[in-house]
Amino acid sequence: QGTVIPLKEINDGVFSEGYIGEGLAIEPVDGSFYAPFDCSVAMVFDTHHAIALHTANDTELILHVGLDTVKLNGQHLEVFVQEGQKIQKGDLILRADLEGIQSAGCRTVTPVVITGAGGAESVELLKTGPVHIGDAVLKAIINVHPDRKFYLSTLTEKRSCN
Repeated sequence: QGTVIPLKEINDGVFSEGYIGEGLAIEPVDGSFYAPFDCSVAMVFDTHHAIALHTANDTELILHVGLDTVKLNGQHLEVFVQEGQKIQKGDLILRADLEGIQSAGCRTVTPVVITGAGGAESVELLKTGPVHIGDAVLKAIINVHPDRKFYLSTLTEKRSCN
């Protein structure tokens, strides 16, 4: 849950310029982040500020919690997944202490990006402003076959973490 912002409006000089890929940013209202689709965990950054997810059709999505959060060295971030783990849409993947992140001088706005290596033919922001878990906010058309389109969305229903 939170407020979706076009990526270009976060003015960070990296994500907003599209250097990592296309997507959106969300200003979360709570610190829980869930898997947007069935996938595997491609990478959990040592500092826990970012997680890369990989779909069966070779699409990679990065969830980057906050801006400049790499300097927190994992503080205020709790990861519930590990590299190589298969997860399902709605699984809890990360919880962030948003107040702790802000008090450390970092922004909590969270880029969600389909990387350049993700094979997206096009990425379309479907909605900005307030969103809830379950809202479709991003559509990516993935180059898997000319007659078949694969769509990704970034917010899902909640599922408990096991």
